[in-house]
Amino acid sequence: MFTPDYGDREPPARFSVEHWLLLADEGLLPDPPVELAPFPDRTTDFDVLVSQMIDWGLLGYEQPRRPVSRPETAPGVVPSERFFNDDYGDVLRLLCDATVRIAGLSMFPLRAEMRTWDIPEEAKSWNLPSESLVVPKVPFFIGVAGAHTVAAVSTQEGLDVHVEPTESSTVDQVVRLLRGVIDPGHEWPPLDISAFAVSRDFIDSALSDDLARDGSDLTKEVDHAAVGERVREIAAEAGMGRESADAMADLMARQPAVTVALSGSYVDGDGVTVPCQHASATWALTAGRDGGSWTAGPRRGIGHRLEVCYQPATEEALAESITGLLTEMAHPAWGRDYIPGNEDDQ
Repeated sequence: MFTPDYGDREPPARFSVEHWLLLADEGLLPDPPVELAPFPDRTTDFDVLVSQMIDWGLLGYEQPRRPVSRPETAPGVVPSERFFNDDYGDVLRLLCDATVRIAGLSMFPLRAEMRTWDIPEEAKSWNLPSESLVVPKVPFFIGVAGAHTVAAVSTQEGLDVHVEPTESSTVDQVVRLLRGVIDPGHEWPPLDISAFAVSRDFIDSALSDDLARDGSDLTKEVDHAAVGERVREIAAEAGMGRESADAMADLMARQPAVTVALSGSYVDGDGVTVPCQHASATWALTAGRDGGSWTAGPRRGIGHRLEVCYQPATEEALAESITGLLTEMAHPAWGRDYIPGNEDDQ
């Protein structure tokens, strides 16, 4: 599992989004995909990043067109004519070229810490907080780019990229890669809960209510009774059954160790990235002696009503969550009638 370092940072130990942003500024690569946001703070000096990439064989003189060692110039002086190693660049461009795109954001609330900010005198009138709770976040991205499928994880330490041939089943491949990013050792067993589904309208109402747990209280112990009472109040207003309300109250009261938010988008025939704004999926790992993992994904219920189905995070349930997300990306309202990536359905 990937965890960020929020202490005093040395320069990235390996190629990172910070290096990529520099190359994009120089016109050597396209901008990194927004799915890898939030991008790392650009705190490393330009000369240091360039020097690292020369040492790694990524930057060199234009002639000859191959990686060269650091030029014998003063430290920090960069050749005016330089190139980016196209072999490595091709791997990074796959991330940008993916037409089926799953973005993920992992949050680690148990590793949150208070950070103090040095507010400049001229900005103090803006009423900015001098300290706040920072919850570590790690973005990752899984994309299908024709014959290749690529997965990338971005941390402060570097950018990890994995490329493999695209398989016939987009869902199975995405689930396997997702497992490799979040829980490769299968250390979080499926949570012992019964599957249940609630309307998306209920979820929107619950999350917009004061019941929603923002970053400031994710590490606090939860008052189970208070959560259960409030969930049932909202459930009654939404006409939701008692059994589903009880199950939802139990989930919302559990202490999350890791929460993973998944969203999808596809690139249409005009090259425009179209986000799926009305549906998303979740994979959560809960803490405690009875901790485990659960997943939630979209599905269509009676009357084609959009629902969110909560289940123990078995491989089958994860596949259902990803299938639901891909299906919503292909919803007829979008002018598409097949699951992106499964070209045989066209």
